[in-house]
Amino acid sequence: MPDSLETKNHGPNSLFIRGLTQWMASAHPDQSTLIDLDCLPEKLQNRRFVLSKPASESEIQRWEDSHHLILPSGLREWLKISNGLIIDGFQWIHPLRSIGPTIRFSPSRSLMIQPASWYEFGNPNDSPVNLDLIQSDLSHTHNSLTESPVFVVGAETESDPPRIISHSFTDWLIQLARSEFHDHWSNSPLTHLGDPIESHYRRKVPPKLSPRLCKICMEVGGKLASGSDDRTIMRNYQLNRDDLEQIVDAFQYRSIKKASRTTGKPSS
Repeated sequence: MPDSLETKNHGPNSLFIRGLTQWMASAHPDQSTLIDLDCLPEKLQNRRFVLSKPASESEIQRWEDSHHLILPSGLREWLKISNGLIIDGFQWIHPLRSIGPTIRFSPSRSLMIQPASWYEFGNPNDSPVNLDLIQSDLSHTHNSLTESPVFVVGAETESDPPRIISHSFTDWLIQLARSEFHDHWSNSPLTHLGDPIESHYRRKVPPKLSPRLCKICMEVGGKLASGSDDRTIMRNYQLNRDDLEQIVDAFQYRSIKKASRTTGKPSS
């Protein structure tokens, strides 16, 4: 099979429909109640899909080993069918080599540092979609426990907040098929299943700091949150960059936990 193969024929035997059927059988056995695969080909006849050469199990394993993360089971299964997915010229699912840390295009209003487990896996219609891989580590098996929420960062405004748009990659792809592959979340503020920041810190193991860093954590974090220069703080407190990042991670964790207890609002 070539590295990429365009398919414009969306009949029942087209490459894309066969791939989607194969994915449904492996990712969600009760496919008959979720996607009408008999009617879908006709609805997609004006869309253009490009499949890619499948990723091998060893390629996926190398990615996971190098990143110290495990991809959600639904995404792993798709990559083994097609290493990425292009729809109408947009990369809706990245090939394995392009799945990487979420890139922000503006400073965050809520975070001083972004969670290291936030990974962009696709860019439908130039609207990045991300996974929080915090629940995945190399001690877990490849099953539903490794599923991670799908979220968009947004502009962090009231009308466009960071929001979870699906509880897992599997749910996300199923919803796409049911909506005839339209990015329904882009123009729908109702597609808001939770705050990815709160969700991350709810599931995160409490950061462990050395006694020295623990003692100054809230003081240093408060100064950074108020806009103090990080290099000045590092010099005054005799910190290196790794120390500072550990402090910020712990500060964000403690602050969000405290805010949740104060408001009585459970994390999403």
